[in-house]
Amino acid sequence: MTHELNSGVRRRGCRPGRSVPGNGQGTWSAGSEASVQVRYSAARQAVAVWNLDTAGLAVALPTAPSAALLRITRTETDAP
Repeated sequence: MTHELNSGVRRRGCRPGRSVPGNGQGTWSAGSEASVQVRYSAARQAVAVWNLDTAGLAVALPTAPSAALLRITRTETDAP
């Protein structure tokens, strides 16, 4: 089973990066592997990384103002 989450982020101020902690529950819990794709960014300069240990997302937008649309995908293996 595949789970997808689309998320938008924006940078208006001076901080280039931001970490978003996971909620530790359900599909997006710690220990869950996921891939992150930057789907839209004006200059394609956004960098997004999934943290397997915390189920958190780290995003860096190097210029302000800027925005990005991210797709986070997790695939579960089928139970036997």
